[in-house]
Amino acid sequence: MTDTDTRSWGHMFIAEIIETVRGVPAKDCQLGDQLYGERLGLESIDLIEISLRIEEELDFELNINVFGHAFHSINDLDLELWKRDSAIVKLMAYLNIELDINALDGRDPHDPAKLAASVRGLLTVGALANFVDSRLS
Repeated sequence: MTDTDTRSWGHMFIAEIIETVRGVPAKDCQLGDQLYGERLGLESIDLIEISLRIEEELDFELNINVFGHAFHSINDLDLELWKRDSAIVKLMAYLNIELDINALDGRDPHDPAKLAASVRGLLTVGALANFVDSRLS
């Protein structure tokens, strides 16, 4: 059995997009790879490309505005804690990622850089693959 035999359809689909967008071979894209980590190094524009490919090829949307709202909330120094938490929880729920909001580093007291890193750490190839697979089932 090869590695691709154990990959879900969503995993293979996302890995192929990442190969096209960032040049990382699809066979090397693992479920735990962080989208914004050193290995894959996705940028916001890459997420837009992934979103467009999902919409064009699968006919459903990856709403990148949910991502933008969460990260805007993280960086808003004047935003109340519950509003920031709400935006993060909405992003995680959208992607079907289980989350203990209290476990996020940088949440309280608010440290935007640590909190953004904590949330980015949850955004993995596996999270997008699960998103795709759940919409297809």
